[in-house]
Amino acid sequence: MRLYTRRNRTLCLAFGVLCICFIIVNFIGRTDDKNVLKSDSDTLDRGEEDVRLRNVNTPIRTASSSSAAMRPNSDAQNANHTRKSNNVELNRYANKFKNSKNGTSKSDVIPAVFGNGSQVKPELLLNKSHLENKHEVKPAKHILADEDNEQTARRLQLQKENPMFSDRVINPHPFTFINNSGNCSQHAPDGKVFLLILVACRPEEVRDRRWIRDTWGSVKAYRDKVLITRFLVGQAPRKIYTRKIIWEESALYGDIIQENFADSYHNMTHKVLMGLKWAGQMCPRATYVMNLDSDMFVNVFRLVRLLETTPRRNFAIGRLKGPTLPQRIRRKKISTKWFTPVEMYPESTFPPYLNGPAYVMSGDLPGRIFSESAHVRYLPWDDVYIGMVMKKLGVRMVYGDHFEEYPVRWNGVDVLNSILNGIASYVGHQRAYNFVLRDIWGTVMKQYDNYVFSPPPDSLLRLNNASLRHW
Repeated sequence: MRLYTRRNRTLCLAFGVLCICFIIVNFIGRTDDKNVLKSDSDTLDRGEEDVRLRNVNTPIRTASSSSAAMRPNSDAQNANHTRKSNNVELNRYANKFKNSKNGTSKSDVIPAVFGNGSQVKPELLLNKSHLENKHEVKPAKHILADEDNEQTARRLQLQKENPMFSDRVINPHPFTFINNSGNCSQHAPDGKVFLLILVACRPEEVRDRRWIRDTWGSVKAYRDKVLITRFLVGQAPRKIYTRKIIWEESALYGDIIQENFADSYHNMTHKVLMGLKWAGQMCPRATYVMNLDSDMFVNVFRLVRLLETTPRRNFAIGRLKGPTLPQRIRRKKISTKWFTPVEMYPESTFPPYLNGPAYVMSGDLPGRIFSESAHVRYLPWDDVYIGMVMKKLGVRMVYGDHFEEYPVRWNGVDVLNSILNGIASYVGHQRAYNFVLRDIWGTVMKQYDNYVFSPPPDSLLRLNNASLRHW
């Protein structure tokens, strides 16, 4: 209780001290205001007194000035003569400026007769734009406009030196097959394949190829229509183990298509052209050809139903994009794999194209696109490049729904809904989802009938043994 009372006393004392300080500060402020007002009033009084004195002295000054004007003064006459000559000279320069076409004379400085030292010519004083151009800094928007003009001129020059389309060969494809799965007649008696699916993947993506073979990649027919799946790979540089795996898969499954170019992201266009080359040579009677990335899951049943009602010549369907802007800025400390310098693609926009993860074209296009690609400037982005070739060929590109579905959340239910409701759904390269995808595929097959599902023997082993499903 004593501590509580002592605390209250301390607070009251502090509050009283603050109040006293506040009163003192206000009193000092009012005193200063009074002094300022008093000094201002004194200043005004002195000003009024000076005005009265000036009014009294004005007649005296006027009289003295008039008397001085009556006296002859040689200095005043000389000054008047100098001013008159200066005025005549100024008028002469002004008339010369008005009659001239350019608004400037040969020299920017006039003689010292106009005063002490050199002065700026009167025409320069009249020509404001000349002063602005010579002495003022250009605004930022004018600088940007000049830079844009320079970039535009540079782009036009690059387009002239390296055009997008040419009559001569500007993009050769000098690669040959080192793994060829044979022609389509081995799987269809008359060579008629309704849908050929070409999956672009890296050589080291062994598990992705396995789960594709275990699921939708082993659907051989649906509604009496033949389906074939092939994997497109390049040559693994300096990886003997990966090369060995590719040869083993090719011998075991017979679904590997490979050429002798280095497998890299910037060679994706070569990889897609390799698939179109194989389709045009080995499977020319295919009704439709699909280009696909290895991280996509295809609901082949919905896809076949969609293609039954679409045109079969000069036609392509997918997620249509464009025209879009190339990525011209490379961010610091970040690897931008879609960075497109002007030297690579001088045009200002990309033409319309079908986005790369999944799109379908009619069977008459693969051979035509591969042949025409030799006359189209190379670009590493395969989907944009195929769009460039399709633009030259006049292909009809159509936007298709559900060609690039993404699950809401990464769980079995959302992935299943994405696959059931979509045509091509993104599932990524996660190893942990491989067994989930196999279970999901079992659920998907229960929704359809009248199909032929023929997985390889090792796929059946993985499907029957839960401990091997993550492979």
